[in-house]
Amino acid sequence: KEVLKKEQQRKLQLDDETLMLARDVRALRERRKALQEELGSVWAMQSEAMAQRQRIESKRDRLDWSLKVDEMK
Repeated sequence: KEVLKKEQQRKLQLDDETLMLARDVRALRERRKALQEELGSVWAMQSEAMAQRQRIESKRDRLDWSLKVDEMK
């Protein structure tokens, strides 16, 4: 009887630990998903900022060349 009681307690303890681990895993997966979504958003913003910077630098270069050509005339 005592052995069965100890076995039952051990089983309940393992079940509780399994449930806690499952909750932790679920929370970590949710956090990872949220971080991936945030990273995707930030990456898109970074990409757009880089593209805008390249467009501005290209315009600046064309204006510089235009000014240099005008000075040569």
